[in-house]
Amino acid sequence: MIYSYMLTLDRRIREEILKMALKMLSQSSAVLKIGVLFVIISFILCSVSFATPSWKYDSPSFHYGLWQYCVESDEDLLTYCIPHEYYSNFYTVTGWVRGVQALAAAGYILLVVGVVMSLALLCCTSSRRVASSNPWILLFAGVCYEAAIIIFVWKNSFHNIGYSWYVGGIGCNLALVAAILTHCDNRQMVERAAEFSIPPPVLH
Repeated sequence: MIYSYMLTLDRRIREEILKMALKMLSQSSAVLKIGVLFVIISFILCSVSFATPSWKYDSPSFHYGLWQYCVESDEDLLTYCIPHEYYSNFYTVTGWVRGVQALAAAGYILLVVGVVMSLALLCCTSSRRVASSNPWILLFAGVCYEAAIIIFVWKNSFHNIGYSWYVGGIGCNLALVAAILTHCDNRQMVERAAEFSIPPPVLH
């Protein structure tokens, strides 16, 4: 009996949360919805770029990404990947590679935070603190990942760049666009709040 009551209560709580989320979603501005859509697409693209080992091709059989160096075998037609630490030839330039890894990791972590905050603004909260912080989080995420992209291509003179680099470039620029859109939405929200808070004129 207690178990069935808890299940019923749990179902009611989920239904109330869903209703609240749908209500906030319907009340969100079109600018915020587009901004959140860009954030999600940016996150997907940067995830692909961050994880895949195809930032650069040394040859048709040799390619690498942020974390791994891969070799495609002609014998069994399989691809073998090893961490950069175990490929000494690649790490003759340890400094800039480490810098690119750090910038990309920082940008990606900030982007994850931005995704969570953006979704929360869309369907969970109208906190002004979250709304004002989110554009800056997305801005720094885009700038960090963009810096990693630029340094990498500068060090490689734009030769034999792979799809992971292009996908990451598109993703970080979408994050910057999302930062602008969410900032505009926050400004509109502040202006609307200011209009409602203006006291009525005093009649003499």
